[in-house]
Amino acid sequence: MSAFLLISEASRNASGKAVSELREKTFCNRKIRKTLAICAVLALLLGACSGLPRSGEVVLVERTTTASGGVALNAQGPAQDATAEEIVQGFLLAAAVGISDDFSTAREFLTESAAANWKPLTNVRIYPDNQTINSSQTITGAFRYVVPALATVNQSGSYALSAQDSTISGEFSLMRNAQGQWRIASLDDGITLSNALFESMFVQTPLYFYTPNNKYLVSDMRWYPRTGIFHRAVQGIFQGPATWLNTAVHSPIPEGTKVQSVELRAADSVVQIDLSSEASQLSASEVALLETQLLRTLTGIGGTQEVELSVDGAVLVSEGWIDAPVYPISSAPLTVLKNGLPTVLQEGKETQLLNEMEVGDTGLRYMATSYNSDRNFGAALNLAGTELRYLDFADNRVWPIMTGTSLIPPTIDIYGWIWSGESVGAGELQIYNLAEKETVKLKLPEFAGVRIKQVKVSREGARAVIVYEDSERTIMAVVAIVRDGQGRPTALGSPWEIGRRLAAVADYAWMSESRLVILGKTTAGSEDGLYYLDLGGALQSVIGIDDMIDVTAGRGRDSVVLLDVMGNIYEVNSGVWRRFASGVESVAFPG
Repeated sequence: MSAFLLISEASRNASGKAVSELREKTFCNRKIRKTLAICAVLALLLGACSGLPRSGEVVLVERTTTASGGVALNAQGPAQDATAEEIVQGFLLAAAVGISDDFSTAREFLTESAAANWKPLTNVRIYPDNQTINSSQTITGAFRYVVPALATVNQSGSYALSAQDSTISGEFSLMRNAQGQWRIASLDDGITLSNALFESMFVQTPLYFYTPNNKYLVSDMRWYPRTGIFHRAVQGIFQGPATWLNTAVHSPIPEGTKVQSVELRAADSVVQIDLSSEASQLSASEVALLETQLLRTLTGIGGTQEVELSVDGAVLVSEGWIDAPVYPISSAPLTVLKNGLPTVLQEGKETQLLNEMEVGDTGLRYMATSYNSDRNFGAALNLAGTELRYLDFADNRVWPIMTGTSLIPPTIDIYGWIWSGESVGAGELQIYNLAEKETVKLKLPEFAGVRIKQVKVSREGARAVIVYEDSERTIMAVVAIVRDGQGRPTALGSPWEIGRRLAAVADYAWMSESRLVILGKTTAGSEDGLYYLDLGGALQSVIGIDDMIDVTAGRGRDSVVLLDVMGNIYEVNSGVWRRFASGVESVAFPG
């Protein structure tokens, strides 16, 4: 049985300054805990297969260089006269940690032909840490394994959660080589590893692309191996956004441009990127856009302070850094429905925005508020859900802008468009803009015949997350929003399903450029819990409050506000929920 030596890498400060003793101790403790967690997972994996050998001596290996924060894991190659079972198990282990040595040890378990054709990063299959791989021999002599699935990562680095009941399976056929040693002759592309190993060896890397007006940057989350991370991220930008997002974003990259080299100049933390001749046509303003896009992406990895672009070694002229936020944060205070009326809560004071006479006896529910600071407005449904009402807070006026049988709760985007529409069967969304005096219908043919529960538009306006129900389950999906240069929505992209491990969603909000906060459940019949979901990342359970019914976010990048069934409002601070208001029916930050 193969054995491992775990090597914890010390983090290096990019500026070269020494860190404090306290910080160093804290870091070391975290690394030890992470290493122990991985050891535990490996122990489970090693003991998972009934009847497989459990003996084996400790093997010392060369220290492998990884990206900062990683853990190097190196496996022993096949032993002389190993059984077919030992070859299969040894390969599974060596492939799971193969990034450390570019899968050279894992290929030793394969025939020459299989080793030459196997593509390990085409499909990265991830299983939960509390599960183990079970393998067995078929009647044909092949070996088959199966394990519950958590997620997959494709060759572009895009992460997709798996459904709760899905599994990962694979089969190996073996043969003896010329030396009489068993080797794997047939296998699927890809690797299978636990979540702990995956998070140690891969880096969550948001790539950024521009909205059509170059005003905002939009996050497209990827996962790349730690080795060669800068080059992989730059290549990801030049290969373009994920398929579901590509109609809503762009890059100022001339067609046909190739990345010739990516080097980190350690002395001043400058990433030098040399491009093919097509990039020479870029203007100074376009170079600035591209440098900003690349720098925003690479600073997320760490150790980067500047990007320098060149063509065949000649540095391109740039106008400098472009101010393009990735998550526009509004300064607007929290707005609530209290006694049925829109009310602002700010610095312990309550300010009523509309009077009871204007709201009338039809009441309000599902209120949304705008980002517009010079003329703040909102939208809400009546209590019956049959009328969408415009709330003019500046002039104390309310009027209907849409009617229907059962309308979708409204959301307001950063360009001032109010989103709603029939919740059942229409296969479209309707959006309204007072300034433009226009209603636009956006087709959603994939949603015809289902019930749309909620729509939430992201802060920069390029994406919308839609929760809907078909005859069998609740589904959460994200779609790209295609806009013209003035921000007018013109079309919606194809939906990409996210949150597949959720059985139900009660409410949700955009928490950052790539993270949602969700009230929902992973098991039907259970109580709602609080979760963070990264678009292109994992679902994480977090501590909430009892009897949660409503959630909003947006005061800051990590702010979350919860409402309970008794009308109490809570906001989290340093991991502790603090109640700061009561008697409320709904909560809303802009959006």
